[in-house]
Amino acid sequence: MSSLQDSFGFYWFGSLFSSQLSGVSRYDGFSWAYYPVESGLGGENISDIIEDTDNNLWFATNGGATMFDRNTFTNYTIDDGLPSNNISSIIQDKNGDIWFSTSDAGASKFDGTTFTNYTVADGLASNELSRVFEDSDGNIWFTSGFSNTGVTRFNGVSFRIFTTEDGLASNNVREIAQDNDDNIWFAGFGVTRFDGINWLTLDESDGLLDNLVRGIEPDAAGNIWFGTFGGVSVLNAGSLSTAQEEKTSFSVYPNPVQDQFTIQTERASEISKVNLYNILGKLVASHENATTIDISTFSSGIYFAEILGNNQQAQTIKVIKQ
Repeated sequence: MSSLQDSFGFYWFGSLFSSQLSGVSRYDGFSWAYYPVESGLGGENISDIIEDTDNNLWFATNGGATMFDRNTFTNYTIDDGLPSNNISSIIQDKNGDIWFSTSDAGASKFDGTTFTNYTVADGLASNELSRVFEDSDGNIWFTSGFSNTGVTRFNGVSFRIFTTEDGLASNNVREIAQDNDDNIWFAGFGVTRFDGINWLTLDESDGLLDNLVRGIEPDAAGNIWFGTFGGVSVLNAGSLSTAQEEKTSFSVYPNPVQDQFTIQTERASEISKVNLYNILGKLVASHENATTIDISTFSSGIYFAEILGNNQQAQTIKVIKQ
C-alpha cells in the first residue's frame, strides 16, 4: 500500500492488489472519501503517491500516471508519450520536472509538455525499475530490484551503474533514501550505506530483523527506520560501533580501466596490500600500501583485486581491463 500526508494534512492511501476496495482513499481527520477507477484513475493498483509544488497529487498506477488537481483526474499513458502504463514510482525534481519509473520499460521525465524516455540503451541498468529518487545534489537514482541488476545514477548528462562489485549488499535493491548527513541508503536484500566514496553493508548479523527490506525512512533525529519482512528495525543515530563503521568499504575507479585504477576509500592508510588475480585465480601482481594500480601491460579481460585493509578485513572487486 502507498500512502501520503499532503500539505493540507489529508491522508491518502492507494490500494495494491486489493480484493476489496481498489483505487485511492482520503482521510481528512473526520471522514473518508473514496476514489475508484471510475473516478478517473488510470488503474486500480496504486504503487506510489506524491504531491507536486502546485499541490497536485500524482498516482503511479498500473494504467498510467494520474494527476489530480483536487477537482479533476488527468491520466497520462503510452498514448501521451510514457514508455509504459505500468508506473512503479514518481518524484518531482528540483527543476519541477516529474520523473516516472516503470516496471517494464525504463524511466521517463515529464516537463509539463513533453515526455523524455530512458532505457538500457541510454545507460540504465535495467528497464524493470522499482524506484526513482533524487538526492541532495540533484542526481536521479533508479533502483532495479525487479531484475537484480543494481542501481543507476543519472547526473543529467551520463548514467553510472553500481552493483555488488562496487559495494552494494545485493543487486536486489527496491528502496532508496538519503539521511541528514547526505548518505544514500539502499535496501532490498540487506542494507547498504553509500557516502559518495565508501560503502557500508548491514544485515542480520548486525542486528537487522530480516535481510528482506522493503522500506527505509530516515527521521529528523538521525535515526534510520527499516521495514523488513520480520518487522521494523531502527538504527539509532550514532549507534554504529567502531567495528561496523570500519567495515571494509573500498571501491575502484575507473572500472572498466585501460591503464590505471585508483582504490577509493576515506583514508589511504587503510590499505595494506592489493593482490591481483586473473580469471583462473592465479596471482598476477601484488602491491603493498598502494592506492593506484597500473595494469597497462595486462591483457584485456577480467581480473580480481583483493584489497586487504589494516583492520584485518578484505574486499574483492572485479576489475575489467579494456
